Amino acid sequence: MVELNAEWKAMIGAGLLAAGAMLVWKGQGALAAVGAGVLAAGVVILLNARKAGQRAIMDERVKRASNKAYAYSWYASFLLVAALIWADIFWPNVVTVQGVLGIMLFFMSASGIAFKLWLENKPEAV
Repeated sequence: MVELNAEWKAMIGAGLLAAGAMLVWKGQGALAAVGAGVLAAGVVILLNARKAGQRAIMDERVKRASNKAYAYSWYASFLLVAALIWADIFWPNVVTVQGVLGIMLFFMSASGIAFKLWLENKPEAV
């Protein structure tokens, strides 16, 4: 079995919390019970993400890589907002507010993680 570090466990737990909350909020009956179970699993994973032997190592290079990655993520998100504005101008009634928020939430988190992983593997870029 693959051993996940604390950061991945925390991300999986947070994802399960979000998925469970959506299932409870949108579901009726059995689906809400499944959502409650997923919520509980997310809480357990988040609480057990850091074991006694697992310490997060945060040095200056990791901090710089994280800050640069999140700055790139924000910049890419602003460019995505500009693209969505152009899409709304040229194709009205195609993009809804709910769609834009969903795209932005996913894009910001995914691009932040992707830039962070990319910069951590390229020491000369930091």
